[in-house]
Amino acid sequence: MTCGYSPSGRYIASGGLDNTVTVHNIAAAEGGEIPEIQKELIGHEGFVSCVRFIDDNQVMSSSGDHTNVLWDINEGTKVQTFVGHKSDVMCIALSEDKNTFLSGSCDEMSLYFDIRAGPDPVMSFTGHTSDVNAISWFPTGNAFASGSDDGTARLTDLRVDRDFNIYSLQEPERITTLDFSASGQYLFTGSGTACLAWDTLTTYITQAIEHPEKVSYISVSPDGMALCTGCWDSSLRVYI
Repeated sequence: MTCGYSPSGRYIASGGLDNTVTVHNIAAAEGGEIPEIQKELIGHEGFVSCVRFIDDNQVMSSSGDHTNVLWDINEGTKVQTFVGHKSDVMCIALSEDKNTFLSGSCDEMSLYFDIRAGPDPVMSFTGHTSDVNAISWFPTGNAFASGSDDGTARLTDLRVDRDFNIYSLQEPERITTLDFSASGQYLFTGSGTACLAWDTLTTYITQAIEHPEKVSYISVSPDGMALCTGCWDSSLRVYI
């Protein structure tokens, strides 16, 4: 269901219906070898929906057991379990400094946590009327976007605790994934078979990139020069 690279590029973590976060050492693999398993992190009581590395020894996971967990990879143990959601947690977004994070859930809420402050959320955000599937920080770190089964994406400003803009599809379709351009001028969302580019300020769709099947994931490269989409046709497409 999910995978993520460590900041150094040495490790990759994956998670899914086995309720386990599996960390592979890809730096040790040679040629076409399958990377060896570095550690299996066992402790969730539901599927693992999202994994994000903090560093090479710490990874965060979200789960269908309604929790987010910070793991110590070397020890194979939980450092902290973050609570507050009332249903399956579907997505995580770490802040740039890795001290805070956002999570979205099937309870229609987005929660904001400070890792240093303990297990409970610092702020909670409502407004969606169905599952929150995707969440992403605005480049400045002062706001975030959330995408939902209700056919909308919401740009929420943390400083004033309210929505700045709402991006609504004329024919409601689940928003399953999203990410911002490096400048924040555009919000890219995956809805059905289309990758849509929204003008962040005007909320107008400036471009629609059709795919042969459903768009499952969207990510903008760290330098902002490329956009990658994952599709149900088992292919990745890179746009520059």
